Amino acid sequence: LWDPREALKGGKMAQVQLLKSHRAVVSAIRWSPHSAFHLASCDYDGVVKIWDMRSPMPLHSLPTHAEEKALCLDWFEQGVATGGADCKVKFQAIKLR
Repeated sequence: LWDPREALKGGKMAQVQLLKSHRAVVSAIRWSPHSAFHLASCDYDGVVKIWDMRSPMPLHSLPTHAEEKALCLDWFEQGVATGGADCKVKFQAIKLR
């Protein structure tokens, strides 16, 4: 993750956090509308990860679309919804700390 505010000041964007945990191509990332610190990501292994920007490790790693790619995701009031190459929409309840 980078901080674009530095580029507005005429400098280079500063890397704020390096998030490394996915083993496959990351297909989607969404910031939580309920928290300034949380985001969700999904990958071609079908795994959804929930991140807290105050930590370099994911809070949750959810194998949502087993054996298939997770292609898209979005937050809903109680968690995350994902769509996969298996033509299914999955809902995961998430409690943010």
